[in-house]
Order: sequence, then structure tokens, then C-alpha cells
Amino acid sequence: LVAEDERQAREIAYQRELMDRSRKMKMAKSKVTLLDLQEKIKTGETKELKILLKADTAGSLEVLDEKLTELNMEEVSINIIHKGVGKINVSDILLSEVTGSICVGFHVGPETTALEAAEHEGVEIRTYRLIYEALEDLRAAMVGMLEPKIQEILIGEAEVREVYNIPKVGVVAGCYMKDGKVIRNAVVSVLHEGKEIHRSRITSLRRFKDDVKEVLTGYECGVGIESAPELQKGDTLQFYKVEEIPHEDAR
Repeated sequence: LVAEDERQAREIAYQRELMDRSRKMKMAKSKVTLLDLQEKIKTGETKELKILLKADTAGSLEVLDEKLTELNMEEVSINIIHKGVGKINVSDILLSEVTGSICVGFHVGPETTALEAAEHEGVEIRTYRLIYEALEDLRAAMVGMLEPKIQEILIGEAEVREVYNIPKVGVVAGCYMKDGKVIRNAVVSVLHEGKEIHRSRITSLRRFKDDVKEVLTGYECGVGIESAPELQKGDTLQFYKVEEIPHEDAR
């Protein structure tokens, strides 16, 4: 771009700088959307789905309010911060932005000015014609927000028959697999006289000189144990596989 003089060039540069600064501030602004709320759930910032609810009649509003409340779960709950009859307006959008909620309309849509405000403020508007569609959509969003549960499943047990302290490697237990199997990277519980004295992860798994992925019942193996205490012959090792399971409501 060529300017007629230096003054005009400076003015254009200044205006462009203001526009660029405004664009960056708008991009940095947190949007009020289900995706944004899901991210906040994952980071532990919030455990609730905030909703501003609008409907065409008072009767519809009360029914939807009641049904949404029934969706509450132990991990994530619905918080209706405001409800009213009529179209979604600019005031609703501004309240949603301040409270971090999404706008839900039942048999009503947003006013034109509200649409513009929602785009500017980054507020999500969701409209529905059928109650079950609203409930299914929001329930699915809530289930998607739930943090997966972690479960440890016992997969095998071994007897410690020898203990080796190997330089730069650490403690390795020479084991005999009595039941099940052991897999690399499993969680291991060390039991002495029936009581757990240590719990950590397997750092290595070998059959003779070979690295292996698993060892089954009836075979001997060498198990490297992270930060292991002083193991003794006769101690028992129990091996657990860690699984991430979906919330029961999502099945």
C-alpha cells in the first residue's frame, strides 16, 4: 500500500495496529460454548453446565426446568441461572457471557440483535422444538464432560524367588508366575506376609535376556520395579492392568 505522505502512512499504520490488537483480544476471549465448558471440566475449573433457559410459555418453561434438573449427575450438574418466557434477547446474551452459561431456547429463537451480540460475545445459542431433543442433546453434552473413571483390574500373581540389585537398573525380582499373567507397564503391588508394603509400576519385564511384553502362568521372569523397597524371597507380587472406563450413564 502506497500513501501520499508520511502523515497518512502513520495514520494507516496506527489504525491497522488498533485493528490487530482488537482481533487478538477477541481471539483470546473465552467463548461460552459446550466445547469450552468441556475443557473447563477436564481442567477442574468447573463441574456444572450453566444454562439460561427461555421458552414460549410458562408451562413449557416449568416442564423443561424440571426435566433438566433430573439430569443432574454426581460428577456434573445443571445449573439454570435464569429462566423466562419470550425470545432470547441481548440482555440474556450479556448475562450468559458474565455467568459463563449457554442460552437454550424452547420453541423460541433469538432476536436479530441477540444473534449479533452472541457472535460478538462468543455465547452459544441452542434452540429446540421437542423436549426430548433438548434433553438428549444436553444429557449427551453432560456425559461427554464427565471425567473417565480409572479402574485397576487384577491380572496375575507371582512369587519372588530371587532379588537382584543391578547397577543403573535398580531392583529386579526373579519371579515365578503362579496365576494369570504379567504385562509390561502394569501396576505392581508388593505384599510381605500378606500385607501391601509398596505399590508402583513395572519398569522392565524379561524372560532370561529377552525383553518381553507379557509372561504367563507357570513361567519364570525378571520384573523390574519402580522405587522398590527391600524385597525378600517369598514376597508376593500382584499385577494390575489400568483401564479407563466410560461413565455408566454413557453405556
